[in-house]
Amino acid sequence: MKTNTNIIVLLASMLFNLFFLQAARAVEPPNAGLKLWLKADTGLITNVDGTANAWADQAGSALNHDGTAVGSPTLGTYNFVNGPHPVVNFDGLSTGFTLLNDADLRLTDMTIYIVVSEAASSYSRVFVSNYQPGTGWALGISDGAADYVKWYTAPPDDSMEPGGASVFNPDGTPYLLTATYASAGGVKQLFVGTNVVGSKTGVVLAYGSDTHANVGQLTDAGGQRMNGSIAELLIYSGVSDSQDAQVWAYLNEKYFGMGSGPVVINHQPVSQSVNEIIQPVTFEVGFNGAPPVSIQWYKNLGGTNTFQPIPNATNTAYTIPSVARADQGSLFQARLSNSVPSSAISSNAVLTVIVDNTPPTLVSARRAYLEPTQVSVSFDEAVSPATATVATNYSINNGLTVLQATMGLNASNVVLRFNAGIAAMSAPTLTVNHVTDLLGNSIANNSQVIVSVPASSALPPVNSDLVLWLAADKGVSTKPDGHSATNWTDLSGAPLEHSGADTQGSPQLAVANFNTGPNPVVRFDGTSGFILDNPADFNLNQFSVYVVGSVNNGVASSEFIANWAGLAFGISDGVPGRVKFVTFDGTTVHSMEPVGASLGNHVPTQLTGTFDGNKKLYVNGTLVGSETNLTVSYSSTFTVVGMLFFGGAQFLVGDIAEILVYSKVDDAQRASVENYLYQKYFAGAPTLAIARSGGNVVLTWWGGGVLQSAPAVTGPFTDIPGSTSPYTNAPSGTAQFFRIAQ
Repeated sequence: MKTNTNIIVLLASMLFNLFFLQAARAVEPPNAGLKLWLKADTGLITNVDGTANAWADQAGSALNHDGTAVGSPTLGTYNFVNGPHPVVNFDGLSTGFTLLNDADLRLTDMTIYIVVSEAASSYSRVFVSNYQPGTGWALGISDGAADYVKWYTAPPDDSMEPGGASVFNPDGTPYLLTATYASAGGVKQLFVGTNVVGSKTGVVLAYGSDTHANVGQLTDAGGQRMNGSIAELLIYSGVSDSQDAQVWAYLNEKYFGMGSGPVVINHQPVSQSVNEIIQPVTFEVGFNGAPPVSIQWYKNLGGTNTFQPIPNATNTAYTIPSVARADQGSLFQARLSNSVPSSAISSNAVLTVIVDNTPPTLVSARRAYLEPTQVSVSFDEAVSPATATVATNYSINNGLTVLQATMGLNASNVVLRFNAGIAAMSAPTLTVNHVTDLLGNSIANNSQVIVSVPASSALPPVNSDLVLWLAADKGVSTKPDGHSATNWTDLSGAPLEHSGADTQGSPQLAVANFNTGPNPVVRFDGTSGFILDNPADFNLNQFSVYVVGSVNNGVASSEFIANWAGLAFGISDGVPGRVKFVTFDGTTVHSMEPVGASLGNHVPTQLTGTFDGNKKLYVNGTLVGSETNLTVSYSSTFTVVGMLFFGGAQFLVGDIAEILVYSKVDDAQRASVENYLYQKYFAGAPTLAIARSGGNVVLTWWGGGVLQSAPAVTGPFTDIPGSTSPYTNAPSGTAQFFRIAQ
């Protein structure tokens, strides 16, 4: 049985989380009206170093509100009364989470529960918010009285900061904070623990169309970032008294030692089946009882009922990081005791190990677009570096020699370097032998795959009128870690170069999968961007902008490239994931955001925006929106990539593989550049796009082939002699159908 190697990092994160599960497994909180549920012991997705990528919402509501990490929040632990629990740590400088579907958190009635701590005495901190200036709400630390909790609502600006809500403890002790708002009577209340410390009536709460929900910071662009930890956060759209009591009981029992009496097991370890080596396994026990409660896990010997204690397995969860065949059929149990005195023994959990005897197989081999001596080889599972990096295990039928084999994008990818470039031929075939998976299963002898060689008819893009050319596969300088970008070199050769010599935050050089295979991208985390040299050179009255990139389509207000005030090309301020093409005429902002420009989540897409008094937006070569009779005016502009202006705001959460800017609008240029980008990133079957231009129809296609037409969809189709992309077709008064034939 194969394991998806793409989830290894996620599993590592889960493993780290589960080491620190609660020392008492309480009855879970009620689900009715639950809009957001973030907890550090489940759903925090991290890198192997414990830095967070995302925080998965556990509420199960119709729209999820997962959090995308800003900066690097980290997973840690705090010793509560009932034992160690995971917490998410925020540094007070650059960390937080932006939440998906934030409009669903513009609640008219709400109750917020949070188990939180502050690491230092401070002002102006926010734990959770759904805010834009003058509208929405924020829960955090006062702007004017250090350590006092503020429960802020607007409009008008109203911040309740009662004296009884001074919460800082020098040792960072977490506390349970509850904030409520009821639209009936405009009642706002604040609780520390279970004690009400503040109450107001007649309070107004209203939302602007652009409020954004965040955890650990005030807005998407940051500000008022918290310096402390969150163990758990729940938001309800109003709760009954009985629900409120249940949530308080759940959090108090889980974190603050409200158990009593003899130890009683209320959650037995569960038997599990897992894959050997690749997959970890965790057994968990839950209980009630007066603290402190001692826990010891035991494992049987040889499938008998003779149990021996497992060294250092004294938490509520016991994890085997990598399961081996020797673990097959083992029994595990937990034994608990407290000072009442009392003791309890859990039921036995059986571990079934699924043995992997299946060898790896070849999935694909793709020659790099710009490096013809390199081929990226993908297998269907993780392979052993010891065998996969042996150059003599690979051969090709065109007489070339493999000089080097190195591990590539992940554990199932290998990059080969040949002694010469691989050109298109009838069937460049790669043969592989002796490569094994992590368990020693060897690939079938003489396994073969045809090497995909991208077309090169559009290499490189046209140079005439080229002002900016940033490509992630060339010109990205990084720190010694090989990932954190320090500069992005302009390849255009324009009279004035426009490299991204200054960075804000830490853009990352990464890799994303395209139709043509893995390609480098620059990854932006919502806090990072590049400031381009010679910005005034972008004050253009006509221009064409080409971008290959992807976005987190749950995030609004982000930019691929901007020269503002003047031009901005990015994602809508009001509709997450929808492309916007913005121009400013000196008085009015014109933002074109057509319905057909909504992007998939992290789906690489080719976008084109042209402006020459008429503004047009294309998605993957198809015209999706146009406006006429516009002008553009620039004022104190800075040209930036990944954000709106110098200093930040509207940061991109997504990837950019390539950007080109031309000081000209021309259909032939557009066809050439779009064909270049198509061949490099998206080539497969030929693609045909049809658009109206005045009274004519313009056909544009990529991927080679011959344009054909027919009087009926069933044919017969015949070649259109001499046709090249783009092709303008005048109306004939009769139906015509078109296709591309290869």
